[in-house]
Amino acid sequence: MELLLNDSEAHRLIKIFKTTLEKHNVAISYGDSGEIKLKSFEGKREFILRYRFSEAKTIFHFQDLETNHTLFRVTLSASFHKNSDNVKIYGNRINVFDESEFYAKNDGTTHCKCHSLPYEGISDSDDFLTIFDQVCIYASIEKQGNINISIANQQTLF
Repeated sequence: MELLLNDSEAHRLIKIFKTTLEKHNVAISYGDSGEIKLKSFEGKREFILRYRFSEAKTIFHFQDLETNHTLFRVTLSASFHKNSDNVKIYGNRINVFDESEFYAKNDGTTHCKCHSLPYEGISDSDDFLTIFDQVCIYASIEKQGNINISIANQQTLF
């Protein structure tokens, strides 16, 4: 794989304002996954935010569709990720595009460096809806009432 972005461009792509290409109204349960197609406000770039909701591992994966590079991925689980410097990051974490990690890891695919949560406004929480909202803020996704996710069969305890 050839790296088609640098750190500055990846960061710019994360921070430009985006909106959804279609309404996304879902009630999810454990085991569900989905994707939200997005575009930049100026309409020049398309992205996808994929999510998977499970008891063992919840993932939010944000990708640039032009390059197919992951810009960031949030993983909520007790497992770990090992960076190129052999440091293991345990528990809830975020992998963020990092060109130096691509060259240091030298495996031809890994282009993100892992950081423990909290990270730049994304808290260390296991709550799907909280992290989803924080991911949207971090990625500058304007929901504009078009992205609504709820947890199916969620009971309120009094």
